[in-house]
Amino acid sequence: MLVNIVPELDSDGIIQYVVVTLSDITDFKNMAAALRTSEEQYELLVNSINEVLFLIDIEGCWLFLNAAWETMTGYRPSECIGVLVGASVEISLAALNDL
Repeated sequence: MLVNIVPELDSDGIIQYVVVTLSDITDFKNMAAALRTSEEQYELLVNSINEVLFLIDIEGCWLFLNAAWETMTGYRPSECIGVLVGASVEISLAALNDL
């Protein structure tokens, strides 16, 4: 239950009355819990795949890299997000050549 209390004041700042609203947020909480569960399942699935999954933006920068990126290149995905694909691919190919 969400309770919202708003006092209504007169021109002198004296409370004339109070507006109280009660909202049932059970459905909202249930949907939020279902969304968290779905996100956790998605993250587990994406990070258990051995192939690199990625998203890039229109400028050619990494938006997303799964855990396989680090396994294949040695770089954490968080180090590469926002970096131009060409710059990080050159680094990654160099790292792979060292294997």
